[in-house]
Amino acid sequence: MQSAIEKLREYRDTGCRSSDEVIKLWTNVLSKCNLSILGDEKWLVVEQVFKSSLLCSNSLIAHDCLQQMNEHFQTTSPASIALNAMYFEFIGEFDKAKQTISTLFDDNETNGFKKSINLINFLVIVKKMTEAIINNSALNELTKSLNEIKNLLKSINLNDALKDKINLIINNIDYYFLHLSYDMKKMNSEIEFLKNEFKYQDCILNELEEEIVNLKKQESKKVLDEAYVHLLIPFTIKYEEEFEKSNQSQTNTKQSAFYHYKSKLKELKSAGESSENSLKILNKVINEFINQADIPKEDFIDLLINKSDHNHHAHHIIDDYIEDLMNNQSTENIINYLENEHSMKLIVDGNDEVYLNKLIKLNIAIKRKEKSPNIFLDRYFDIQRDPNYMIGGPFRMPIVEKYKEMGTIITGKIESGRVHVGDRYVIMPNRTHVQVTNIYSGDREINWSVYGQHKISRGFILCDAQQKCRVGRVFDAQVKLTKNKSNIRPGYSAVLHIHAAVAEVQFKELIALINRKTGETTREYPKFLKQNQIATARFELSQRRQIICMELFEHFPRLGRFALLDEDRIVAVGKILQIVG
Repeated sequence: MQSAIEKLREYRDTGCRSSDEVIKLWTNVLSKCNLSILGDEKWLVVEQVFKSSLLCSNSLIAHDCLQQMNEHFQTTSPASIALNAMYFEFIGEFDKAKQTISTLFDDNETNGFKKSINLINFLVIVKKMTEAIINNSALNELTKSLNEIKNLLKSINLNDALKDKINLIINNIDYYFLHLSYDMKKMNSEIEFLKNEFKYQDCILNELEEEIVNLKKQESKKVLDEAYVHLLIPFTIKYEEEFEKSNQSQTNTKQSAFYHYKSKLKELKSAGESSENSLKILNKVINEFINQADIPKEDFIDLLINKSDHNHHAHHIIDDYIEDLMNNQSTENIINYLENEHSMKLIVDGNDEVYLNKLIKLNIAIKRKEKSPNIFLDRYFDIQRDPNYMIGGPFRMPIVEKYKEMGTIITGKIESGRVHVGDRYVIMPNRTHVQVTNIYSGDREINWSVYGQHKISRGFILCDAQQKCRVGRVFDAQVKLTKNKSNIRPGYSAVLHIHAAVAEVQFKELIALINRKTGETTREYPKFLKQNQIATARFELSQRRQIICMELFEHFPRLGRFALLDEDRIVAVGKILQIVG
């Protein structure tokens, strides 16, 4: 036993681990002996064996040693806490190890690196204290005094036993001082090692933080790109439509609208204008969209260059957001919405939020226009009229909106004729006479400023005073049932949309069924009309004494066509044949 103890002392004093040899000595010798005769050294031995068993992956010995130490020492002591944490980490219970070691530090410190830095700071303080002890002049004086005492003892006539006793005390003090100095030097070395180790760890942490930021930027860019992709789809659709229209009239080889698309965008950005046909079309559509979206042309072209590779993808998240805005079910900011949907914090450029909001407003305007009955009617009725005839015809402009600003301002779209400042017109059906004082023109709509305090409503028509538009409340029309689950009969009510006017109308009488191909009457006064059948029918506005502006389809196609809506669904389309009253 004694030789084994001496060997362990040697390993401890020289700092040699020799873990396999320690475990062999414990298994073959020391575990079978009573170590209590060693006094406090027993626990140095048990700790040494515990650490060696961890290095040798011997969990049984480690558990036995730790259990002995926990029974002897308080488990709240720093040494016990550290040893228990080492054991938990060894057996793979990392959360338990982390929780155990965290009790050595403040509860509010949760970051692992902060805890490590606290440990370094603690060791640095110890280092400074030990340096102060070693370098302290008082300690030097103590050493000097001890030497003087030794010299003094030689000159004092004391018996040998007393001299030996005093010398033993002095030698013990000297030994502990030398041992303390050695330990402090060793601790200084370990502290320097730890400082260098944590400098390295700090560099790794900084690199990781930079990598995390870059990953967040990449993820943010991906989310924003997907949003731009979907919001720019209306542009690509419009450009392709315009290109195809132009291409149909060309006799040369047909090309795709997106042939060399990016190079065209870059050329357009650098040159500004071009006489080449595809660039002229591209420039025209870009100008139309930047006027609506209010985005600088160069920035808009950059968006197209950067996002155009993915414009064929649809993004349901943006669709849902736009639908919620249109239905007044959301007021959430687009960036917050994207962050919530993707469960991440976006890194956003200053212009991104502005441009996204502008493109969303543009998409909403386009969607609302597409849902308009007039768009459906444009597709259903292929109206081909001579432009010169329409320009030279009687003036007609359905009123879409009215507001007051230095007089009364109305907005709408000219369906026939022309207008000049100073012209006098009449607003039907209330026969209000007005004079045009200013004209404001734009790419998509025309704004008018007219004097007068009479009531003006949506659906009124500004028209030539000499050739007024017609008005009525009862009319005959050719109508086709497009989408309705059930047949309709006289008495059926729906909402009439004709030019800018909206009114409730009742199906009064079915006059005849019409053959779709020949246009001939196939049956008179049928009892009902079913899907895809065409009939002549009489309609009457439901509101008593109400009249609206309307024209015969053959005279003014866009003012003589209409749609019937039921619960916001288009169920039928028609054209006015006769105004009865």
